[in-house]
Amino acid sequence: MGSCTKISGSRTIGMVEPWTGIWNVGPYIWSEGGDVLSQDNSTAQGYINSPAAVKAIQKLADLYKVKALAGPSMDPGAVGDTDGWAAGIYALQLDGPWREKSNKVAGVDYGAMPLPAGSKGSISVLGGENFMIFKSSDAARKDVAWKFIKFMTGKHAQFFNQPIPQSRRILFAGLKNKDSEDFERGVGIPFS
Repeated sequence: MGSCTKISGSRTIGMVEPWTGIWNVGPYIWSEGGDVLSQDNSTAQGYINSPAAVKAIQKLADLYKVKALAGPSMDPGAVGDTDGWAAGIYALQLDGPWREKSNKVAGVDYGAMPLPAGSKGSISVLGGENFMIFKSSDAARKDVAWKFIKFMTGKHAQFFNQPIPQSRRILFAGLKNKDSEDFERGVGIPFS
């Protein structure tokens, strides 16, 4: 994240962070080895204020202080992430595949990379949907749910889900690739 400071200047802000909720700040905390809650989810005390969590949040605060980080949730007067990104005001942004269309429309030439690594690596969120197992579930349901979660987050499911577009229009537009036969067999839906 030191590169955010290096690339910031009079016309460019190193990074935009549009949201400061757990979705965007959590990865920085986890990448430093911290957490926000205890394993049993009973307390945040000692976790959200742990040295690792404080280090991650302080790093973001330091970047903000030297104008290498901006975002509407930190500064309501900041240029929004979409407009600022398209105008070249922001050099880096934590985002996802949903950004592709607005990038293309705005003519943004961009690349993708993993989140910057902390002391424990580069850790990010799973995605826009989350899997969970309720404490109140009986043991058999917890076991089946855990098997499903492991399958859905495993290499096989991720490999076959990555080519699935986020739009039914694109899904049924007649696109074919080398995996389409496996896709059709796996879900029982013709690919085109």
